[in-house]
Amino acid sequence: MAVERTYRNVTGPTISRFVNGILASNEVLPVAIGYMDSDKHSRRTLGYRDCGGPWLMEEERWVYQTPVISQGTFRGTQCKIVIPAVNPAHPNPTSDLVLWGLGGTAISRTIPTKPVFNAVTALRELRADGVPSMPGMQTWKKRTELARNSGGEYLNVQFGWLPLVSDIKKFCHAVNDSHEILKTLREGSDHTTRVGYHFPDAIQTVTSAVNVNVYHAGNSGQNRSMSAVTLATQVQKKWFNGAFLYHLPASAAQMSKVARYAAEAQALLGVEPTPEAIWNSSPWTWGLDWFANVGDIMTNVSNLGQNGLVLMYGYMMNSCETIHQTYVPPGNWGSGTSNPISEGSVTRTRVWKKRVQASPYGFGVNFGSLSATQKAIIAALGLGLGPRR
Repeated sequence: MAVERTYRNVTGPTISRFVNGILASNEVLPVAIGYMDSDKHSRRTLGYRDCGGPWLMEEERWVYQTPVISQGTFRGTQCKIVIPAVNPAHPNPTSDLVLWGLGGTAISRTIPTKPVFNAVTALRELRADGVPSMPGMQTWKKRTELARNSGGEYLNVQFGWLPLVSDIKKFCHAVNDSHEILKTLREGSDHTTRVGYHFPDAIQTVTSAVNVNVYHAGNSGQNRSMSAVTLATQVQKKWFNGAFLYHLPASAAQMSKVARYAAEAQALLGVEPTPEAIWNSSPWTWGLDWFANVGDIMTNVSNLGQNGLVLMYGYMMNSCETIHQTYVPPGNWGSGTSNPISEGSVTRTRVWKKRVQASPYGFGVNFGSLSATQKAIIAALGLGLGPRR
């Protein structure tokens, strides 16, 4: 992964330390420091479209209200508050492996399975229950001819007419139903479905009384321990954004045949199923062709549930923000009231944000682990395993 690192360093006020009236040192207090690691990530298009690549950002920010000694020897001198370690501690960024697992959960809860997998199930049921075998279909012509030549006796079950009519009707309904299913799938094919999923936020809030060291910037650079209050808040968020796409593996010519056979089936169902009407419609001729054509489509669509539904893009994101607000009330630098010190506070905010990118078949999947069918589908859709811009 080609990672580009961008640094941030913004400085704030300067605290000067004097020893016996002589300047000993200057300490520049930071306002913000941090960095961002980016892999082909375009911040210019963030929020507007898929802008590629995993990234990680870490940053610390400070806001100061420095205490001031307003009387006595060190009149008007600023002080620095030294904050002790407080809870909750700011954690390290979540590992890729953990985010991949969360991403897999999010995909399972947002995947648009209904139009695709319901169609696959329905087609399988049609194939099992509504579509006769090819050898059985090949007997229809002879059985219909026998019924035509038997005169008024053709309704007698001994000629097998009623079972034949039942088989043909069931077949015609299957032809119509498969046409509607495939038509719906065709309309949704190659269309993007954008989804999002948010996990519950994890929030911690801790308020505690602490002692802080107030460092005096003037003269001898003394330190004094003073009572303070710290409010700590930590918020962790986890969420997923993605876009699904499926491709129906059926050509325009195949779909045209499906529509034509559906018209044939509707015409046959619209007339009284007499031997003459069935003989004229000849379902054994176009029926065998339908079986071969739709049989191929069914086989391909059956694979659609496993291979054909892919991610155009998918990102699992995680952020953590920890804010420590430390407040020192006004008091006295020394005993008595000769050196009153004003109130002071320091707010320290630490934050990181991270995202990992999914392949078309989920998180943590590399190209080498894909099947030949999956690779072919990725190529047909113009997708890849890298950032898609």
